[in-house]
Amino acid sequence: MFETAISYGPPSHRMWTTFMGITGQAILVGGAIAIPLWFPEALPRPESLMAWLTAPPMPAPPVVPVETVATPKIQPLQYLDNRLRTPVNIPTRVVMIEDPPLPPGAVAYNAVGKGIGDFMQAILTPSAPAPVPPVVRAVPPPPPAAPVRVRVGTGVKPAEVLSRVIPVYPPLARQARISGVVELEGVVGVDGHIRELKVLNGHPLLIRAAMEAVAQWLFHPTLLNGEPVEIVQPVVVRFNLQ
Repeated sequence: MFETAISYGPPSHRMWTTFMGITGQAILVGGAIAIPLWFPEALPRPESLMAWLTAPPMPAPPVVPVETVATPKIQPLQYLDNRLRTPVNIPTRVVMIEDPPLPPGAVAYNAVGKGIGDFMQAILTPSAPAPVPPVVRAVPPPPPAAPVRVRVGTGVKPAEVLSRVIPVYPPLARQARISGVVELEGVVGVDGHIRELKVLNGHPLLIRAAMEAVAQWLFHPTLLNGEPVEIVQPVVVRFNLQ
């Protein structure tokens, strides 16, 4: 029943209609693309396209009414607390200032003028010179008297050794089989310690060890007429190979 109701045209007519439709659409699309390329001046300006992106203007701030405060007029005074006021700056015009009358017996003066007057009076008034303090010179204490130094042999015996340090035998002298005596001359102080040492005789390999040992010796202090004295005496150190 449906086949008899719907009739189709011949195939050649349908193909021709489809071709015409596709061709017409291609012409319309190609014209829409080609016309702006041939006539670019007809395109809208970028400014007109971006106009709709511009932000709207900011609203004006609200107007706040400003309350005017009446400034009280200050009456200038020439005198304050019975003193003439010094102007802060130079006025542009002269203004006559009328102050109330001063009480009887009050004297007005300028603080700046008074300060200058006092300064000038202090300069012009001769003042007594300040007394010059006496110069006190500190006298250095006299240097301590050097102890008396006596030499053994003039009726003075050598100081007694209280503590003796044995010298260390030098390894080089031991290997060389060197032995002997080192003669020194020392100064024994009033405290019993050696103050000075001088070499009189001895082998060079043994002298240093002998002096280092004797420098540590402690002697009994020597008294002469009840006073401590320094003793110059000989010191002998022996080195024996065992």
